[in-house]
Amino acid sequence: MKSIIGAGTAILLISGCTHRSEPQIVTKVETRQMAVPEALLTCMPEPEAREVWNSQKQVAMYLIRVSEAGEDCRQKLDGVRRLLAHKTL
Repeated sequence: MKSIIGAGTAILLISGCTHRSEPQIVTKVETRQMAVPEALLTCMPEPEAREVWNSQKQVAMYLIRVSEAGEDCRQKLDGVRRLLAHKTL
């Protein structure tokens, strides 16, 4: 019984010494260009403060338009970041 176990162990140990093929070295590099959609490259224009405001409501409405333009750019920039982060994965 010991000889059968010994023979089995010897076969397992010898099989670990099998010849391995040489590792293949990759020499071709492929690059892919990521296209960012045109819609993500333009933002809402910042509103101009040309008019004279007669009330706090008009000032508040202008500030809301400025805030919306900034939020539009931040959302689009986040979209570009997600595209580029997905590209590197």
